[in-house]
Amino acid sequence: MVEQHAADTLQPFLDQLREALTAVANGDPEPMKALCSHSDAISQCGFWGGVEHGWAEVSERWDWVASQFVPGPGVVTSDTAFLTVSGDMAYGVFIERWWGQFTSRSEPTEIMIRATLIFRREDGTWKAVHRHGDNAVAKAPPS
Repeated sequence: MVEQHAADTLQPFLDQLREALTAVANGDPEPMKALCSHSDAISQCGFWGGVEHGWAEVSERWDWVASQFVPGPGVVTSDTAFLTVSGDMAYGVFIERWWGQFTSRSEPTEIMIRATLIFRREDGTWKAVHRHGDNAVAKAPPS
């Protein structure tokens, strides 16, 4: 479910976010870091594990994620599964498709990420304040 108000309010930011994630998939973390809050009230639970909180840790994590990719072939697309806005806070659930080449592989590959993001408006500008990504895109029974 995507509330129309949420889509209208956040679409420019979501477009920037998609472009920033594509930059990460090409080895450049800076556009993504620019869209994040630089406060201590930020956290990330990355696709490859771990929990970071505070700008220093989250910033370092984006540097590390970008360093896993070879510049050039990366593209990220995103489908919105849920999006809502309430005042200066918003959150969404997205299915991201990352196409890129890892430094550890000889050929490009695609990964799908189920991502939950929380956004906060800071000084009139939307910023990412939390991201959780995992590969549990499809429902599966306990194993």
